Amino acid sequence: MSCLREADAEPIPGYRLIAPLGSGGFGEVWKCEAPGGILKAIKFVFGNLNGMDDDAAKAEQEANALEKVKLIRHPFIVGMDLIKVVNGELLIVMELADRSLHDLFEEYKLNGRTGIPREMLLGFLSDAADGLDHLIDKHNLQHLDVKPKNLFLVADRVKVADFGLVRGVEREGSNGRMGGITPVYAAPETFANKVSKHSDQYSLAVVYCELLSGQKPFNGRNIRQLAMQHMMEPPDLSMVPDHDRAVLRRALAKNPDERFPSCTAFVRALLGGASGNTSATITMPAVVNRAPLPQPGHSANGSNLLLVTPGTRSAQLSVGRSPSRYSAGSVGSNTLSTSLRFEPDAGVLRPAVLIGVGSFGRRALQQIRCRLLDRLGQLSQVPCVRYLYVDPDPKAAEKVSTAASDVSLTPDQVFPTPLQPVTNYRRRQLDDLMQWLPREKLYSIPRSLRVDGSRALGRLAFCDHYLRFMNRMKHELGVCTTPDALHQSSTFTGLSVRTKQPAVYVFISASGGTSGMLLDLGHAIRRSLEKLNMADAPVSVFILTGAVNDSESPVEELANVFATLTELNHYADPDVPYTARYGGPEGPQLDARGLPFSAAYLLPMSARSPEAFRDVTSHLAGYVAYDLTTPLGSGLDTLRRQ
Repeated sequence: MSCLREADAEPIPGYRLIAPLGSGGFGEVWKCEAPGGILKAIKFVFGNLNGMDDDAAKAEQEANALEKVKLIRHPFIVGMDLIKVVNGELLIVMELADRSLHDLFEEYKLNGRTGIPREMLLGFLSDAADGLDHLIDKHNLQHLDVKPKNLFLVADRVKVADFGLVRGVEREGSNGRMGGITPVYAAPETFANKVSKHSDQYSLAVVYCELLSGQKPFNGRNIRQLAMQHMMEPPDLSMVPDHDRAVLRRALAKNPDERFPSCTAFVRALLGGASGNTSATITMPAVVNRAPLPQPGHSANGSNLLLVTPGTRSAQLSVGRSPSRYSAGSVGSNTLSTSLRFEPDAGVLRPAVLIGVGSFGRRALQQIRCRLLDRLGQLSQVPCVRYLYVDPDPKAAEKVSTAASDVSLTPDQVFPTPLQPVTNYRRRQLDDLMQWLPREKLYSIPRSLRVDGSRALGRLAFCDHYLRFMNRMKHELGVCTTPDALHQSSTFTGLSVRTKQPAVYVFISASGGTSGMLLDLGHAIRRSLEKLNMADAPVSVFILTGAVNDSESPVEELANVFATLTELNHYADPDVPYTARYGGPEGPQLDARGLPFSAAYLLPMSARSPEAFRDVTSHLAGYVAYDLTTPLGSGLDTLRRQ
C-alpha cells in the first residue's frame, strides 16, 4: 500500500487527498481537492509499471485501456482530467460522482424496498446505454465491466466509469487472455476469451434484474458455477414482471447475434413492454433524495538465512507459476481465466491467521486484503482466513479507517496492546519487571502511552496483554478451522481446501519499537497451537528490515534492526533457553528453547522511500496470496518438507 494514500497527502502536486471512496479489483479511489478547490476523484491503480513481478499486470492492463478511452468525450461517460505515472504508479484524476447505482440500490433496500423503482431505473439505464453505444458505435470498444458499482450518478444522470477492461472488437474472436471480468455480470462469450459488440448489453440486462428486484438471473455461488450457468443454462427471470421477460431473454441470449442491435434498443424494448408501445420515449425521473456517499532466508531455526526481497528473481519467477500437473490462471470472484481447470482433489485454499504488528503490519494486511479481494471476492465470505492487527498505539483503532472500506480492517480485527501509566507498574510486579526492563526505560513511558521506537516498551506492551492475546489466538485458530468456515470458504471461492491445518503469518518491522514483542508474540502463538493440538502448524514471520544501506535511515532504526536480528540469531540456537513470566509473580511462565517460527523471512528495502516500501509490500502481498490460494502453496509445502 503506497505511503502516498493518506488524508492531506498530495500524490500529485496540487491534488490533496481527502478520504477513501472505495476499492475494487483494479484500484483504490480517493476523494481529492484539485487546484482551485474543485473536488475530484483520484484512482490509484494497483500494481506498479516498474514492478519486477506479475503485480505490474494490473497497471499495464489499465494503462493500455486508458490509451483507448482517454480522448473520448460523452455526456454519459465519466470524464478523465489527468492521467499521470508517479514512480511507476498509475494515477487517474476524474470527475467526482455523487454515488453509484449500487449505493442507491442499497439505500432503497434499507428502506424496505426490493430495488430501485422501475421507471426511475430505466431512466438511469438509458443514460448508461447511450454511453455504452457511443463506445461501440464511434470507437469500436466494449466496456466489459458493466455493473452497478461502475455506473455513477452525477446530478441525477448516470455516467459509465472504470475502463480497466475496455477492449476493442477488432474481429471475430479475441487476441489474448481475458482477465479481470466479474463473473456475475459477464457475457457467455467472455468466458471463452471472445468479445462481441453486444457483450455490454448482456451485462446491462443482468444489472437491470438485480437493481429492480434484488435478485440476479444466475445464482451460482462460485466462479465455476457462474461460468457454466452463463454459458449453458437459461436465466431465471421469475423475479421480474411478465412483460419484461421476453425482452430480457433476448438481451441474455447465449448467441450475441440474437441480442438487440444496441443497448438503447434493449432499454426501449423494456419501456415498450410496459406500455405496449415499442416507440415509447424515455423520461428522466424526478430528483432522488440522496444520503451521503458511503466512504467507503535463513530459516531462523537453522544456519541459513532465507532472504525474500523484491530483487530475488528466482522467487519472483516461481510466483504465479504452478506445478506442471495444474493448469492455473486468475482465480477469484472478480477474475476468471478460461485456462483455469479446477482439480477438486488438488486443494489450494489454506486456513490461516494473518497477524500484522504495528504500522508496517497494518499496511501489509491491507495490501494482502487487496490481493485476496481481487482473487476471492468478498472477504467476509472467506472465514477460513482471519486477520488480526496488533498495535500498542492508543490510536490503533482510528488508523484502520484510513483505507478504502473494501480492504480496511474492521474494529473487531484490531487487538490494541496499550501501555499503562508508569504509576500502575510501581504498584505491582515491579520486582519482576526490573529483572529485564531497565528502570530508566520504565520511567520513560510517555504520557501518550506510545512506545515511540523503544523495543523494551514494545515488549512491555505485549506482556501486559499476554493472557488476552492467548485467548484471542485460541478464538481465531478455532474459527478458521471449523468445518463450517472451511465449507463456506470453499463453496464461495470454488477452491477446494488443501489442508485443515492452519498457517500463521506474522508481519512486523524490525526498525520500530514493536519489534521488542516479536519473540513473546511468537511463543504465544506456538503455545496456542500446542494447546489446540496443532503443534505442527507452520508459523512464519516476515520482518521488514528497512533500508540499512541508505544514509538517510535514522541511527535509532538501524539500532533496532541490529538488536532484532541479534536476538533472533541468539535464540535460534536450540540450546539457548527462553524464559519469561507474564502478569507478575503469580502469572504464567514460559520456558522454551529455539525459535517459535518455522521460518523467518527478511524484507530489506532498496532505499528509504515510499516507492521502495510499496515494492516490498506489493511483493509480500503477492507471495502470501499465492501461497494461500493457488497450487503454488501446496508445491511450496512439499519443498519446505524436503
